[in-house]
Amino acid sequence: MPVLGPRDLAGITDDDISEYQRLRLSAGRKARTVNSETATLLQVLNWAKRKGLMQRLPEVEAIPYRAPLLDLPSQEEMARILDALPERERALVRFFAETGCRKGEVFHLTWDDVDLQAALVAIRQKEGFTPKTAHSERRIPIGPGLVESLSALPREGQLVFPGRGGVVRTSVGKALATAIRTARITRGGKPMKLTLHMLRKAHATWQKERGIEETVLQSRLGHARGSRVTNAVYVHMSTEAQRNAILNLPAAGSGQLATVGNALSGGRSQFRAKSLETMVGATGIEPVTPTMST
Repeated sequence: MPVLGPRDLAGITDDDISEYQRLRLSAGRKARTVNSETATLLQVLNWAKRKGLMQRLPEVEAIPYRAPLLDLPSQEEMARILDALPERERALVRFFAETGCRKGEVFHLTWDDVDLQAALVAIRQKEGFTPKTAHSERRIPIGPGLVESLSALPREGQLVFPGRGGVVRTSVGKALATAIRTARITRGGKPMKLTLHMLRKAHATWQKERGIEETVLQSRLGHARGSRVTNAVYVHMSTEAQRNAILNLPAAGSGQLATVGNALSGGRSQFRAKSLETMVGATGIEPVTPTMST
């Protein structure tokens, strides 16, 4: 490693790691990448400290960076994209969207991992594939629509979604981009950019919007229970969810202010009833009227 390669672990200082960060940035690495490398290094040093190989852990701050703003597809847009895909790719992309699995997990999925009768898919270690972490080994329930799509696939070998010649796939990007153009899913007047990893984040976001418990979502994604990564990295606020949060207050003197007052005080006004009807229709979750305790 630059700067740190020849150094003894016990001699690594705060300034050494800061210099490492500076050199990596000057080499064109992104701040997020350098932060990840630094975190890995600190894990190694923490291990060394526990083994008595060093007395003190260096202190270093993460490099600030602006996280990219993701504009994920809505479920309705995803349905349009699926309709525009060829049959085999449609089943593959649907699997990504409905399970939230990682790319390697899906491309290495075999028919032995799929129980169509029980509607379960197993992510587990096998020859040529090791799950990312111990928590990544899991069983994922799937819906009847996905069961039907998988049942219709030809079985041309062990892999559920084989590439050309029966080898492990590496992508589905071209077919997905074509489907997005065909379905006319745009952002800023241009075809929406959508990757398979973004589908994993879309799945997490849709589930959160449905009110799925965090522990259930973590198990489904293969995250450790209590992991902060789930909400911090994978769950995003969709544009549709933000639209559902729009407040449209009436203009002063319009005669509707009293109605709004009734809604805020718990009255069963037409304004409140219409708002609740809209919310229930959008989320499928019945609201609970709060009570004040004394």
